[in-house]
Amino acid sequence: MRHRGFTLIELMVGLAILAILLVLGIPTMTHFLDSSRLKAATTSFSSGLQYARSQAVSRNERVQFTSNGAGWSVATVAAPLVVLQSRSNTEGGATRVNMAEGSGVASAIFNGLGASIKADGTPQVQLLFSFTSPDNACAPTGPIRCLDVRVSPAGQVRLCDPAAAAGDSRAC
Repeated sequence: MRHRGFTLIELMVGLAILAILLVLGIPTMTHFLDSSRLKAATTSFSSGLQYARSQAVSRNERVQFTSNGAGWSVATVAAPLVVLQSRSNTEGGATRVNMAEGSGVASAIFNGLGASIKADGTPQVQLLFSFTSPDNACAPTGPIRCLDVRVSPAGQVRLCDPAAAAGDSRAC
């Protein structure tokens, strides 16, 4: 009679191979998760800016997009202040993302024509918001592709990759 199944030695060898494969795959999985969190946070931020611009045009009034450490919100500028939409940074698990305002501005205001303006109503220069991983492991030297969100003076919102080569559609 023949016994079916695994011997203890076969089982231990199989578990050892599985353990080695898991140890080799963990760093790659960590970078993949960090990159996904960064992309989700950047996309949410970009869609919030686009929503603010569309609300400014549809309402024909100034609408402000504000970013802080807890997330972002879109609200009307004129009294009474009406919050139209807000998001928390913790939505989507994006808690390990650093965001820096390259222009020194933590908000964007759009007028009724959809243009980006300053608080005093004068035209705004291009706004730049950079998203990086907490350990700054950005490409081309690191494994994570960090992203920028740019708002032109005309109000167009663009998500781009600062590490992409010139001529690439993802380049800034």
